[in-house]
Amino acid sequence: MLQVFHGLVEPRSQVVEVTLAGDRWPQGDSGFVALEPPRDRLTLLRLNLSALEPAAGAPSIVASTWLHDAELKTHDARPEP
Repeated sequence: MLQVFHGLVEPRSQVVEVTLAGDRWPQGDSGFVALEPPRDRLTLLRLNLSALEPAAGAPSIVASTWLHDAELKTHDARPEP
């Protein structure tokens, strides 16, 4: 696991640019992810690099989002006395 960026952004429509750098990637190789984060919710962006193809570059990164739900209850498997 690698955390590339951790920060807060405004809850509005936005486009995030992802750029790869190094010997295997053409200089300036970029991909873009459009986000529509809802207000008052923590939206997480996941970039899956396992399908990354050197020939396709940054656009081959698989991106997904999910909402962090702070209201989820934990389940205790122990029976109550």
